[in-house]
Amino acid sequence: MQAEWQGALVLGLVAASSGLGLRQWMRRRARRQRDADAREAEAERHTFFFEHSRDAVFVVDMQAAVVEANPAFCALLGCSPQEATTLHIWDFDLDHPQPHALDAVSRELPKLQSFEARWQRRDGRPLRVEISINRIQIGGRRLILCGARDITARTQAEQMLRKLSLAVEQNPSAIVVMDTSGRIEYVNAAYERLSGYRREDVLGRNPRLDAAREREPGFHAAMLGLAGRGEGWTGERIERRKDGSPYHEQLTVLPLREPDGSITHFVAIEEDISERKRIEAELVRHRDHLEDAVVERTQELQQALRAHTESELRLQALNDQLVAARDRAEAANRAKTAFLANMSHEIRTPMNAILGLTHLMQREPRSSADAERLGRISEAGHHLLEVINDVLDLSKIESGKLQLEAMRFQLDSVVARCCALMADRARAKGLALTADGADDVPRVLIGDPTRLSQALLNLLSNAVKFTEHGAVQLHYECVPAPAGPADSVMLRFSVRDSGIGVPADKLALLFDSFEQADSSTTRRFGGTGLGLAITRRLAWMMGGEVGVESEEGVGSCFWFSARFVRDDAAAPDEAAPAVPAGTRPAVQRPQFGGLRVLLAEDNDVNQEVACELLQAVGLTVDVTANGFEAVARAAEHDYAMILMDVQMPGLDGLQATQRIRALPGRAHTPILAMTANAFGDDRDACLAAGMDDHIAKPVDPRVLYAALSRWLRSPTPMPVLAPAPAPTSATEVAIPGITMTRALLYLPGRDAVFKRVLQQFAEGHAEGLPTLLSLLSEGEVTAARQLVHALRGACGAVGATAVMARAQRLEQQLAGLPEGQPAEVALEAARALQHELQTLVRDIRRQSPGTGAAPLAGLPPAAPSAELAGACAQLADLLETADFSANARWRELAPLLRRGFGDTAVQPIDDALRRYDHEAALAALRALQAPVELPSAAPGRDPVQ
Repeated sequence: MQAEWQGALVLGLVAASSGLGLRQWMRRRARRQRDADAREAEAERHTFFFEHSRDAVFVVDMQAAVVEANPAFCALLGCSPQEATTLHIWDFDLDHPQPHALDAVSRELPKLQSFEARWQRRDGRPLRVEISINRIQIGGRRLILCGARDITARTQAEQMLRKLSLAVEQNPSAIVVMDTSGRIEYVNAAYERLSGYRREDVLGRNPRLDAAREREPGFHAAMLGLAGRGEGWTGERIERRKDGSPYHEQLTVLPLREPDGSITHFVAIEEDISERKRIEAELVRHRDHLEDAVVERTQELQQALRAHTESELRLQALNDQLVAARDRAEAANRAKTAFLANMSHEIRTPMNAILGLTHLMQREPRSSADAERLGRISEAGHHLLEVINDVLDLSKIESGKLQLEAMRFQLDSVVARCCALMADRARAKGLALTADGADDVPRVLIGDPTRLSQALLNLLSNAVKFTEHGAVQLHYECVPAPAGPADSVMLRFSVRDSGIGVPADKLALLFDSFEQADSSTTRRFGGTGLGLAITRRLAWMMGGEVGVESEEGVGSCFWFSARFVRDDAAAPDEAAPAVPAGTRPAVQRPQFGGLRVLLAEDNDVNQEVACELLQAVGLTVDVTANGFEAVARAAEHDYAMILMDVQMPGLDGLQATQRIRALPGRAHTPILAMTANAFGDDRDACLAAGMDDHIAKPVDPRVLYAALSRWLRSPTPMPVLAPAPAPTSATEVAIPGITMTRALLYLPGRDAVFKRVLQQFAEGHAEGLPTLLSLLSEGEVTAARQLVHALRGACGAVGATAVMARAQRLEQQLAGLPEGQPAEVALEAARALQHELQTLVRDIRRQSPGTGAAPLAGLPPAAPSAELAGACAQLADLLETADFSANARWRELAPLLRRGFGDTAVQPIDDALRRYDHEAALAALRALQAPVELPSAAPGRDPVQ
């Protein structure tokens, strides 16, 4: 300040020296001070207005950056003053992104502008603002002064008002707004349609109200008076349109109030109710007749109710009859199942003896007459066995107890085997029997080869039976199928013959049970009429259909289709090979070295046989005799598998399985049931208890080893046991009532094993069943039945078929007796069983004393070596299908067969192959195996049951 006054003094002296007066200089100095003060005051006023303006005020430069902003701007955007000066227009203006904003500030536009825009607060909330801008220049710098006002609430109110206006204008009811004197200020479009007046005709006046005042002065005065007091009025009245036509309306008049409560307008809402009034008048006209109609209808309803009651009574009676019929049918079905089970055992057991003895007699030298008679006996026996099998199969299918298998097989082998079984019958009638398949048919399939063979043999057998001359041709091909799994294939098998044909009117009956085209054909050709019915049921179970095309006197073509799973990844030799006729199919005996299993079996004989079978495939076997021990062993050791007898003392197999499943880590251990009860209900009970599979006793090694392969992972390849002879009855031994079981036929060292189990059986039943009679007399039926069941299992293991059959009949008899009451009705059968058992034990001891004399003189020779038997099976497979590679294979296998059978025995095969006579070579190969061959069973069925 001192420097400033010093400068002024200098200037004053200079001015004085130049002739200017001091007073003049002082006046100019004062004027400049006043101007500066005025400018400072103006700046302070502008700053005050800027800071305290309710509108958002901000300044932006030519780069659209905010250089100054007042508190209202910061409050509007929700930011701080420091943050405000870092913003650009596009940071908050949604309508002006960066390119647009830069272009807008750079364009030469009118100095003052106003517009609306959409902003966004820093917290993301949208705003609607009204903006005014003014271009200014300060210190040579071009700037834009902006003012913004939040109009979000106003915009929303305007939008709501617009919606309300549209709602009123588009309302289907007529709406009229009047002032307090009744002059109309607004009507909507519905009013114009209802009254016939145009809007310009009524605004500022009310012609209908004027006319109504003349007609009803009191009514309108009262109505407007109520509305004027704020009470409103609602009612119905008759109004007239502009053309004078009357109509009924529903009228509501309401007052409109200002915030201070004063009434400024009335709103009238009118609705045309003419149609409703017309309907009401119509209802009034009908009301007079309603009472008569009600009385009449009541009488009709009463009659209908009586009829309904009578109908319900008839339905109840019919339902009672149906329930009774259902109960009788179920009882009959149960009786049929029991009858068929008994019939199967009672007929098939002596049939096995008949066929077996007939075969043994045929092998001895006989006169031609005796040989012919024996041949007829054998043929009749096999025919009867086929009839029994057909009846049982149909019964299983109808009851839903026949289950299809899912196993890998070679289709060509199945077809060749079926044709080989029918070849002799076709050759005897001079018929040509051929088979061919389409090129696209997969060679290896997954399905049930046994049931496929059964269906094919049914059709082939019928074709040969009803054809006297000509040919029978089997053809199979792929056909389109309905939607199914991607890896499935539908095959169609057709058997065409040149036989007698079928009349057109009989075709529909052919696939029904016990039906043939003509009853005379039954007398001429024989048969039960079940074959085609079974084929149809099997085709349905395999996802296919059946059909026939026939012309009487020309021939027939019977066909069926079936769905299989293709196994393209399997090599052909992985499928089951074709087995030469007259030999037992090779048993797959896997090797499970290193695995440990638990056998829960209370019968010593059954323990011995099962252990031999399991140890033969490399398994380490722990044995327990009851369910409690099985649970304890399973808790101590993590077994690879548990084989569980179902009926054991103390804790049975079902209860033991449930307890094992509850042990930690044992929920997924494979548990297989081993029981002599092979019916479906028993199997279901095992599965319901938590078991994984079911093996019937007597144990068939093929079934056992197949189950082991399913549930255990074999660490080594699966060699094939040598094909053993295929008996139709069990092999006879020197002890009456004893036949070697199928299980023992496949065991290595079988003679020693059989002798050992016989001795164990005799020792275990030295006194028969000494407690059986006392248990029955005291009414302990369950304990007696368990005792008989255990005996039946032991008999099955050693082949004591007669005692086993008697034990089975007694067990079935005990199943129907009540517990706690003396079972006197079963005492006679129990005594007979005791006597027969003791007789059997004496015979075993007589034939096999302590010196170890062998009771097995009647056994067939042991099967040839696995290598030799495998060679025979391979060669037979090629010969059955007439494969020309059989000659090359023969040259490779001939040295092995010559060493095993001798040059003389093998020479007929060599001679036939030199002539390319595959049929003669196959016959010679079968003759080579004939010394160990027993009678053939029906295809796909086990004769021992």
